Amino acid sequence: MGKDHRVLCPVEDRTQEQPALEVNAFRILPEIGDSFFLDFIHYCPATRSGVVVERLRMHREGLEAVRARLVTDVVEILTTDPKQMVN
Repeated sequence: MGKDHRVLCPVEDRTQEQPALEVNAFRILPEIGDSFFLDFIHYCPATRSGVVVERLRMHREGLEAVRARLVTDVVEILTTDPKQMVN
């Protein structure tokens, strides 16, 4: 199990069991109540079409956590020298 310095519990990493899917877009669709679908999409500009490669069901609190994490991590990524980044 891997550990992330921002996640306070062990996380099982199953990425070796399946290939990584390339995504370059996402969308959020309402479901019922406080639930939403978060679709990860591979979009092809040449055909102007996309394919949903993964769909996650999330509650509003989960979306808020994702937004906060993206803001923090994107700033960190954009202000860190790529040579100093560790996987």
